[in-house]
Amino acid sequence: MSEEFQIPNWEDLPSWEEPTGELDLRGEVCPYTLVKTRHALAEIGVGETLKVRLDDPYSAKDVPAVLRREGQEITSICQDRAGEWLLEVRKKR
Repeated sequence: MSEEFQIPNWEDLPSWEEPTGELDLRGEVCPYTLVKTRHALAEIGVGETLKVRLDDPYSAKDVPAVLRREGQEITSICQDRAGEWLLEVRKKR
């Protein structure tokens, strides 16, 4: 009998590094999620990591896409069982 695949809760996933900052944007929508993420990135140093929590599906798609185009590194993005996304961004410039 095959086991059903379970999506892990993001808190249970190992992190390769401790984030410098965390930003909870649940309940927010674009463009506010992008604006607030950019502002938080401006507050940390190059090479540091920001962890962003999102629950808007459009933001979960658009925010990482825009940040990549702007030269930032998306180190991970995953969706938890509650339908929320956790995005980790390393500031590159």
